Amino acid sequence: MQPWTCLAWFILLGSSKILTS
Repeated sequence: MQPWTCLAWFILLGSSKILTS
């Protein structure tokens, strides 16, 4: 898995957490 895919997942999860909270 490429590093940028992990970074993209972190951004997606982080933004979703901010939106839901």
